[in-house]
Amino acid sequence: MDIAPLDAWLVTGSGASPKRVAVETLEKGQIMRIFAGEKVPLDGTIIDGEALVREAFLTGEAMPTRKQPGAEVYAGSLLESGQIDVRVRNLVTETVVARMIDAIENVRANKAPIEKVGNRFAAKFIPISIGISVVTLVLTGDLRRAITMLVIACPCAAGLATPTAVSASIGQAARRGILIKGGTHVEAASHIDTVVFDKTGTLTAGHPTVQEFISARPTPVLSYYQCLAFAAAAETHSTHPLAQCLINEAKKENLELAAVRDFTTIPGKGIAVVLEGGQNIHVGSEAYMRQIQVQVPSHLSHMALAEKFLGDSLVYLAREDEFLGVFVVQDQIRSEAAATLEKIRALGVKRIILATGDQAATARYVANILGIDEVHSEMLPADKLKLVESLKQSGHKIAMVGDGVNDAQALSAADLSIAMGAGRCDVAIETADITLARDDLQLLAETLDISQRTLRTIHQNLFFSVGINALGVGYGALGKLSPFAGAIVHNASTIAVILNSFKLGRDVAKANPLTLLKEIKI
Repeated sequence: MDIAPLDAWLVTGSGASPKRVAVETLEKGQIMRIFAGEKVPLDGTIIDGEALVREAFLTGEAMPTRKQPGAEVYAGSLLESGQIDVRVRNLVTETVVARMIDAIENVRANKAPIEKVGNRFAAKFIPISIGISVVTLVLTGDLRRAITMLVIACPCAAGLATPTAVSASIGQAARRGILIKGGTHVEAASHIDTVVFDKTGTLTAGHPTVQEFISARPTPVLSYYQCLAFAAAAETHSTHPLAQCLINEAKKENLELAAVRDFTTIPGKGIAVVLEGGQNIHVGSEAYMRQIQVQVPSHLSHMALAEKFLGDSLVYLAREDEFLGVFVVQDQIRSEAAATLEKIRALGVKRIILATGDQAATARYVANILGIDEVHSEMLPADKLKLVESLKQSGHKIAMVGDGVNDAQALSAADLSIAMGAGRCDVAIETADITLARDDLQLLAETLDISQRTLRTIHQNLFFSVGINALGVGYGALGKLSPFAGAIVHNASTIAVILNSFKLGRDVAKANPLTLLKEIKI
């Protein structure tokens, strides 16, 4: 909670010296200046300057990242060098770090179902132990034996078996950039047998680039730069990676973008906007062009271009009812994707599915490279939702992995929802049970591994607590333990449980187990 600074340098106007103000007084859209050696006060977008920014607290990545105008920075990040002006995007209670704090604080309200096992055992064990102790006292007349049994019987270890393990795993996962919103999701992750992946920004890097623009006519009505300016202006309010690609390309060319007066999103298909001046611009898939009755020449259809631009995405552009052309956008498959899929298979995932809004040829190309057998293409958000629900009805335990608005419905329906959270869509992050804060798909395999380790540790803890207490009560009834020895046995079971949870934290975090004292809540 002490990560973000309490003060900020507010830039009040051109040429004016920045003023130091309390972070709480800043408003969205204001400009703050951050100097080398300082921390970023609030989330925002760089509008001027460059800097090396360390975001290890958020992403788990130790190396600093070079940030330039247009890049996002987050409250609590440290500027190692450089100077930047940042436009405020999120206020104090809305920052990424504030949401992390809320998630960790709310962990207790989201307990794992297995935690009920320890509670039920404790509820039954206490009256049974008291009853046995009373019976022993009546039969033997030995008060010492009865007291020894009562000392041992208090089920502290059983009560600690689950929460110590869950707290250790959630706290240490957060240090690695895996934000888990509660113990119930840790347990759910250990039972997953089917994973459904979105493509763009999930299996691909999410940093696409424009490779080519194919005009609708041999003699273009508008230049490439005019078409790019239209497309980028239309996508101004979209968080989709393909939209950001067009916007970034327009920025590189220093194009002036028209203001958007009105816009409508057609989920999974495209976007329609009215620009300043009254021009209606449409950007999206070929299916969206057909839906709005815009004629796409046969030689520019997705089917005609798919073989030439295998694996690339095609973004179609129209003004009013006139088709202007198609952008060919390339998004590289993540370098770690293939290895991640192999790891999750080794962890017990039997079925891997690609569900994407892309055309069949593009989806199949990605699936073939990554060894995915089951592919569902040209899917709308509602189609993804139906797919997840049908898989659940078949008895599968489903994890959905996505990063955008199009994935939010399917994420909410899955047994476990996982969002790629590095600079992605807030809706997906808020919907998801687990957010991967670092832009690294390998964290998915680590999440499943952590959950399985946690469940094994909980079972071991319950075995220690029940076994040691049962033996202690038995030896106490036979008169082989004194009350003092009984106290040692009782505490030994509690210590065994805590040390075993420490071991889990060490395995997960590769760190000194003593650091877990900050995470474990007893």
